[in-house]
Amino acid sequence: MHFLVFETDSHRRCFTDACKDAVAVLTGNEPRFQATLWDDACYQGRLD
Repeated sequence: MHFLVFETDSHRRCFTDACKDAVAVLTGNEPRFQATLWDDACYQGRLD
């Protein structure tokens, strides 16, 4: 498998899972993947 194809498919799966988790939370359910402290720091632009 070509690296670019693998990387693109990986990003697509990640985005799909993130969307599913967002819908789950908005409908009162638990997300499949819990956010971590690293996620919080990343989204706030505080990675060192």
